[in-house]
Amino acid sequence: MGDIVFNAQQLDVYSNLSEDICKSVRPWLEELLEAGYLTMIYSGATDIIYHHTGNVEMLHNLEWSGIEKYFQQDNEVLAYKTRLP
Repeated sequence: MGDIVFNAQQLDVYSNLSEDICKSVRPWLEELLEAGYLTMIYSGATDIIYHHTGNVEMLHNLEWSGIEKYFQQDNEVLAYKTRLP
């Protein structure tokens, strides 16, 4: 938060978030999508917990009426203060 860097050595941060790290939010995501909420799914390029492959797998298993249309759309990279190819 703010100017505090999170990394493996920040045990106080990890211990406060540890109960939520591996919890699935898929049921909430399905409910929000079905209700028409716009949603951004984070997929960190170098993130070992919330990685791209795991997110794509989760998306393929969503129970949501708009999933076929979703996969017909072009993907878009969103970057902050970085130019990507």
